[in-house]
Amino acid sequence: MYEAVLCIPSDNVYATPTQTNACRIMLWCAGHCDLVYVSGDDTDPAIHALDEAVGLQAIERTSREAVALTRTCPVEHDGSYVDAYLRAHSCFLMPPLQYLDGKRRFRFIAADSQVLKELYNDLIADGVSVEVESKREITPKPTSGPVFVPQTSLPSLTSRQRETMALAVEMGYYELPRQTSTEAIGTQMGVTRRTVETHLRRAEKKLIEATTTLAPGYFELPVSVTES
Repeated sequence: MYEAVLCIPSDNVYATPTQTNACRIMLWCAGHCDLVYVSGDDTDPAIHALDEAVGLQAIERTSREAVALTRTCPVEHDGSYVDAYLRAHSCFLMPPLQYLDGKRRFRFIAADSQVLKELYNDLIADGVSVEVESKREITPKPTSGPVFVPQTSLPSLTSRQRETMALAVEMGYYELPRQTSTEAIGTQMGVTRRTVETHLRRAEKKLIEATTTLAPGYFELPVSVTES
């Protein structure tokens, strides 16, 4: 099996705030209302835009995060045409719906690489502007321990990402309050602050996406992930 992420430009009510503000929107649709999670530096403008567009009946928030329950569910969830392509190729769309940089991210599981190729070719042939953000092969992994554990499906980090994250933990970067800086970590490693931040963000992105956006039951299959 293969896991892939496709990005499609969008101008719907959830994508637009992420195009003009530094934030990400994820949502779980119930048909009559949505549960929305907004994160990033510019959550206030995004929340205001969503309140005007769909109405918010409840909201809990911090300085960089917000969870809201909408009053309505937009029928025009963009990407419905892409959903049709996924159904035609028997791909499983993984919740939640995600919007970033004015694009909708379709994260899904396909039977094999040929299915991904056919899906992509069909979209391009029909004039859809699509970007392949990532694709990963999922293969069975022997295990001597319990099969129902999340560790068996966590993504693989590069050696540099593991080293950077391990040193960040050791130096107290993830403590509250923070005990060190990315500049100090970089000095220890002999690299720049920007390099450290790049390694950490890429590693964090892999781990967060693997543990927060997987479909129910995904952890039940022992897997190893090889990026391509």
